[in-house]
Amino acid sequence: MDTSGKISPSLKIISTVFFDFGDTLMEGSPSYLKRITELLGTLGFERTYLDVVRAFERADYLVYLDTRSGLPGGDGEYLSRFLNHLGECLRIPIDWPSALPQIIRKFDEKPYVRTLSEGVAETLEALKQRGIRLGVISNNDGRCREKCAELGIDQYFETIIDSAIEGVRKPSPKIFGIALERMGIRADEAVHMGDMYGSDVMGARDAGITPVWYNPRRSTPFDDYHPEHDIVHFKQILDIF
Repeated sequence: MDTSGKISPSLKIISTVFFDFGDTLMEGSPSYLKRITELLGTLGFERTYLDVVRAFERADYLVYLDTRSGLPGGDGEYLSRFLNHLGECLRIPIDWPSALPQIIRKFDEKPYVRTLSEGVAETLEALKQRGIRLGVISNNDGRCREKCAELGIDQYFETIIDSAIEGVRKPSPKIFGIALERMGIRADEAVHMGDMYGSDVMGARDAGITPVWYNPRRSTPFDDYHPEHDIVHFKQILDIF
């Protein structure tokens, strides 16, 4: 793995790039993980931002291990397992079934602004000009297409795969398979770029898609697998082509 933030030029010729949405194409202000940190504080669980980041990433990886072991990858099952893992990683004794409605309500009440990650607009345009086909694969709430439209980027994507609509979430190979089928391509023709090691990197790898880890937080892998393509700036995806 190249830890300098550069991308290896050794990738074979591909036709399609899939992107994660949250914290890849889009970033919130304040960020999603900062809002979670603040929310935990209001519930009486004081944790640092870095504690939350690492716990969130660890919980995501543990869900990947669950999925790989054969546990269902549906939307509901994913959320339950993820929250349980997150609570364990943060050492927070929460009864999620009873607390979740209150947590979601409080989280939705926290104001934030969605903006494009730095370099997204020009990078998507450059990829389009180079003849690369583009799509989105997102663990989302059924409004991913609407959110892309609000940010002015929906016209770049031939398909937008939203987990809430499809009923399956990353890292399940099924959601990547849906994206490949919609685009009419083989897995070895595609790249998937996202920020989560479990959902995006390992999920794409297991589906036969080349992962590109968008890693501005400079996180470290939880597994022996180190993706060849590990970038810290969005526009570095252009170095593949």
